[in-house]
Amino acid sequence: MYLNNPRIIGFIDLGTNSVRLLVVRLNQNGSYTLVTQQKEVIRLGEGEFTDNRLTDAAMQRATGVIVRLIELAKSRGAEEFVAVATSATREASNGEELCNRIEDLTGVQIHIISGAEEARLIWLGVSSGIDLKGETALFIDIGGGSTEIIVGDQHEPFFLRSLKLGAIRTTGMFVQAEKDGRVSQHMLFSLRRRIEHEIVHIARHINTWNITRAIGSSGTILSLETVAASHKPCVSSHIPGFISIEELDILIRYLSNLPLHMRREVPGLNSDRADIIIAGAVILHEIVKVSGLKGVYTSSRSLRDGLLVDYITRIPGFPHAEP
Repeated sequence: MYLNNPRIIGFIDLGTNSVRLLVVRLNQNGSYTLVTQQKEVIRLGEGEFTDNRLTDAAMQRATGVIVRLIELAKSRGAEEFVAVATSATREASNGEELCNRIEDLTGVQIHIISGAEEARLIWLGVSSGIDLKGETALFIDIGGGSTEIIVGDQHEPFFLRSLKLGAIRTTGMFVQAEKDGRVSQHMLFSLRRRIEHEIVHIARHINTWNITRAIGSSGTILSLETVAASHKPCVSSHIPGFISIEELDILIRYLSNLPLHMRREVPGLNSDRADIIIAGAVILHEIVKVSGLKGVYTSSRSLRDGLLVDYITRIPGFPHAEP
């Protein structure tokens, strides 16, 4: 059976770096229509990973943005919300306090999900937007506080892992930039070794399956592909929607040699991401390297799309979300 009446739902992903809103209308005929989508940088995890507490400033930023986004969704007709919080809130000793504060102000309950559930929802969102043609793929999602790695096909995930290797976390804990924001070759070498140490244990799991491609999602990976598309040393060989491991090498050298104020001006790179992009690029490079693949395809879908697909599949008779 389909829906008796149309339904407008707001899906919220409260992440470590940003908050994302997706509002859709579920139609009576089994289809759905995008109403609006928004993304705002909040840096919720900034300053957290040294003492496992969200700072007051970060909580205020997050609360203000989410209240505004919920009001926007309600103005577009949303009467129901599905909202989750990930790495920063999950690990913070005061994460529940933030969720309670938001619920008191808006009436919307934020569910703190596990790393494994975060990975499953990412797989669900990304895999629903592509045709894998029976292949097994490696899914990579680099967030602010964690990186999710999934091995799966179109129908199920075989391996789900959430690593404490986000772009904000890794930058804050392991990257000591020069005064002008440059990252030295010595620091890059040290960063690579630390990341290698964190991912070495998953390499054998990844190589258990016959993986034919890698698919990357979320802002860090999408930004790197966009930068590669306009960076002169990459342009001639660049494949749209794909970033090779050679391009990642080039971009890491290029971006690390730029002062922060110049990185903020790089075409295709959001200025809010300039200070954490190098750590994100190295994380991606090392994961692709251990996979033995030539690069990673990009997907604009992510966890919030997984929330939508998960919701739809629970409605009796409602078709699975299509690309």
